[in-house]
Amino acid sequence: MTRQEIYNKIMKMLEIEQNHLRRRYEFGEIRYNNYIELSSARTEEYREYVKDLALASDAELEEKMSFVINVNLNTF
Repeated sequence: MTRQEIYNKIMKMLEIEQNHLRRRYEFGEIRYNNYIELSSARTEEYREYVKDLALASDAELEEKMSFVINVNLNTF
């Protein structure tokens, strides 16, 4: 998997997570403040994935990004 494909997958994973949080807020499962807090935490978490991607050497890429590479977006 190329760096661009990994980056795209990270962004798709974040989109899925954010949509899930938004639905929980819209259906009243979480309050607005919790939504903002959780959304910000997820964004920061995925920023770290992007940072790790940028800093990983080609030799380290598969090992450091294995979680992202192996995730199934259909069941994520």
